[in-house]
Amino acid sequence: MTATGQRIRAVLFDKDGTLFDFHQVWVPAYRAAARLVAEAAGQPARAAWLLEASGFDPASGRFAPSSPLISGAADEISGEWAALLGPGAPADIAGIVERTFDAWSVREVPPAADLEALFSVLSGRGLKLGIATMDSRAALEATLSRHPWRRYLAFTCGYDSGFGHKPGAGMVRAFAAALRLDAAAVAVVGDSLADIRMARAAGAGLALAVATGATPAALLAAEADAVLPGIAALEAHLAALA
Repeated sequence: MTATGQRIRAVLFDKDGTLFDFHQVWVPAYRAAARLVAEAAGQPARAAWLLEASGFDPASGRFAPSSPLISGAADEISGEWAALLGPGAPADIAGIVERTFDAWSVREVPPAADLEALFSVLSGRGLKLGIATMDSRAALEATLSRHPWRRYLAFTCGYDSGFGHKPGAGMVRAFAAALRLDAAAVAVVGDSLADIRMARAAGAGLALAVATGATPAALLAAEADAVLPGIAALEAHLAALA
């Protein structure tokens, strides 16, 4: 149950940082994209600078909490880099970034937990499941096609699915509408403030965070209903609320 007494009937997951290790997926992708963009701009030495100016420290591998790299879509990040490079930005910067992200984000990365077991239990309790990611729809489907637990998902969307970007409410509302549920019956689970704010904007019943992404747990705790150590703890948390 939520604080209002509404029963949770569906769970919408973020993907990277929640179901998969964020750093394994995205740090190589960001390094590759920055290198290609800098080379296309004729300024190969500025690749590290692009990352640093976007809130990523290449030396420590850590992200600033406000970094657009934590939850930004390809078009948002390419826009950020275009502004940083100014007139020297390559004309096809958006295409370079999107193609690079798609290529790297579909690499084989182990899930953060036994998702077959977790999704089986959640589905067995009558919960409908979905994924909302800032990956492209094509990259998301390419990843899911390798995993048998994909059959448990009633809904999936990417940043280009037509429901807007996080932290807007569109993805949660589309999930709820697809299942003919009120958003208050949905629990959103993610690793970033954008996920939590998306849940709040949509009026979701629960906004749960996991401390396995790039955002410090203390910042998540200030806005989430609860911060779980990882996605494997979700089953017990939801059971305790029932």
